[in-house]
Order: sequence, then C-alpha cells, then structure tokens
Amino acid sequence: FEVERQLPANLTIVGQANREYRYEADRAAVAALLDRGVELGQAPLKMHLLRGSFRLDHGDPTGAAADMRVVADLVGTPYAAALAERYAEVPSGGKGADAVDRSGLPTPTSVEDHFLVGYHYVRADEDATGIPILARPDVRELPLADELYLTLRPIGPADGMSHFERAFQDYQEVVALEARIGGRTAGTAHAAGRFLDEMGRYDKALECLEEGIALAERSHVLRINAGFAAFGLQRYDVAREHLEVAIDLRPAYVRPLLNLTWVLIELGEFDEALARIEAAPLPDDPGHAQWRLLAKASVETRRALAERQAGQMDESQASVQRAAGYLSAAEALGPVRLDADVAIQRGLEAGNEEAILHGLTMALLKDPHNTWALGDLIELLPEDLSAAGTASVKAVLEVLDPRLLVR
Repeated sequence: FEVERQLPANLTIVGQANREYRYEADRAAVAALLDRGVELGQAPLKMHLLRGSFRLDHGDPTGAAADMRVVADLVGTPYAAALAERYAEVPSGGKGADAVDRSGLPTPTSVEDHFLVGYHYVRADEDATGIPILARPDVRELPLADELYLTLRPIGPADGMSHFERAFQDYQEVVALEARIGGRTAGTAHAAGRFLDEMGRYDKALECLEEGIALAERSHVLRINAGFAAFGLQRYDVAREHLEVAIDLRPAYVRPLLNLTWVLIELGEFDEALARIEAAPLPDDPGHAQWRLLAKASVETRRALAERQAGQMDESQASVQRAAGYLSAAEALGPVRLDADVAIQRGLEAGNEEAILHGLTMALLKDPHNTWALGDLIELLPEDLSAAGTASVKAVLEVLDPRLLVR
C-alpha cells in the first residue's frame, strides 16, 4: 500500500498536455515507483494499467502493450483482450491516449470492462462520456474507479443539494474510500482537498493537501490546490510557494498561472502579474492568446478597483482604459463570456455603480470567500439598494450562510 500512497494524484488522467513530465528526474522517479508496485504485486490490475498508461504517455508503446496484456489476462474478457491488441498495434514512437484505436471493440461484459471503458474515455479527454461510466455503483466498487470518479466528479449543486451540501457529501465519500483502502493516498488527499476547498474549509483543505504533497512532492495538481487553499486563508507567501512549484512543473498550464495572478493582485504586485502573464510559454493559438488578454484585463480591472478605494481616481480611470483595450483585443479573437471581471470593468468604464456591484456579487457567488470582492462590495454598498441590487446581495448571503455555519 505504501507505493500506492505515493503515486502522484491524477497520474494518468490529467489533460493530455500535462501528462508528460517536464523533468527526466521526475519521470524516472514515477517510473521507478510504478515498477516497484508491480514487483511487489500490489493491486496488480491498478499497477499494470497505470504503468501502461504512463509508458504510453512517455512514448513507450512496447512497454505499454506488455502491461495491457497483463491487464487483459487479469480481467479475462474478450473486451480486455481486444483492447490489449489495440495497444500492441500502436507503432513505434506512438504516444498518448489518442494513439490507441478503440473503435469497434467488443461489447464490455464485466465490471472491470466498464471501468476500462470509462477510464479510456477520460484518458481521451472525453469526460462527459467517461465520468458517468465511472459513477456506476458497480464500477465504483473498484477502489481505483472510486478514486478516479471522486477526483473527476463535477462540483456544484445537484440532486436538490446546495453547492456546499454536495461538496460535503463528496468529502464524506472520500473519507469512506480511505477507510476502505486502509489510509490516505496522494490521490485521495487531492480529492478530499478539492471538496474541502469547495466548502470554504481552506484550513482543513491545506492541511489535507500538504499531507498529499508529503507523499508526492512533485504532484502539480496537489500544488495547485494547496496554493488555492492558502490563498483562501490569505497566506499569500505559502500560496505563492506552492504555485511557483506547479508552474515550474507545468509552465504552459494556465491554471497555476491564473492562481498566482490572484496572489500577486492581493499583494498589490499588478505589474509583476502582467509580466508573468506576458512571459508565460503558452501554446501559440487563438484560445491561449485570448486567455492572455483577458487575464491582463482582469489585472487592470483589479488595479482600478484598488486605486479607486485609495482615492486615486485618475489612476483608476487609466487602469480601466487599459483593461478596456485588452478586452477589445480579446473580443476581436472571439466571443467573450460575461464573467465577474468583465462586468466590473464595464461598470467602471461606464461609471455605473450598480453594474460594478453586480460584478462583485457575481465574483462572490462563484467564490463566497473571495476577500477582495467582499471588501469591495462592503465599500460600494449604497444606503439605498435598488431591487436588483438587493436581490444580488441576498443571493450572496444565501450562499454564504451554510458555509459560515460549518465550523
């Protein structure tokens, strides 16, 4: 079990662009861990499946095919045997989930077959198809399937439960899984921390995620979520430390960069935030180009709010205009979603206090523990709210209430 505990969270199911390790030392360490697990005979289906996937992600289709032959022998079904054959057909140099042709395979018949189907859909970034398969009660009886499902389960209100209630239930399911498998792993720490983050229990989330990091120090997803939890606690130095590691491990991944931007904004380091966004080695495509522009617009919008609160109205207006320029350039590349920062920028540009307030409530509805938005909302609240403004603030308070009651 000790080897299983140390396997990096989301090892073979993060987005395909983030599966290949940047540093050879990190890749070799994970490969050695998987080899050790196979040698010890621990959870053989899990270890061979993960090692096969890891090998394929790093350009070793021959090794991947060997592992999948063992998986097929363990499962013992026509589907598993045919899937192993498809791995064997991957040519030399083939790499990643898309290298395996999964069309026309036999009908899955066993629980393990259905797990393999769902797992490979997720590996192919087809979560909408794969996650419901992993969610099946019979499939979740497999501990690996249960961990994957809880790692990937969409977050938000569902089944008549609030956002908080749903996250609390999911967290309890992670606790039950840990009891079933005999303890915490880096993977279950990631899942538990994810749901605690969603409940606003950033103290418990950070504690949990740092337990995971102690097991898998170079797991970028654990570092990202730990950075988010530390940010929620306003422990900005800790957040920055975790996020800098994540960015070093995955420099072209926008999520840790975005989270670091939030930290720099809170520290008042607006120019540093802009410089990091500009220097990031992101893929050269319209989607990432638009993201870069929108991120810069957000930085300038937050700067404008800070300057406004400080009474620096001319400087604030200049920041608003820079944000407007970035937004205009982003819109030239494609439609821009009306999120909180866009709403705030447009409210600032128009001098519309009600629109600014609406943008701040949008930010708080997405994250009720957003300290900058809450502070700005308190600062902005007029003595007499309109009906629309009252409704916006009421919606925020309704979301805040259950979270504040849990201690």
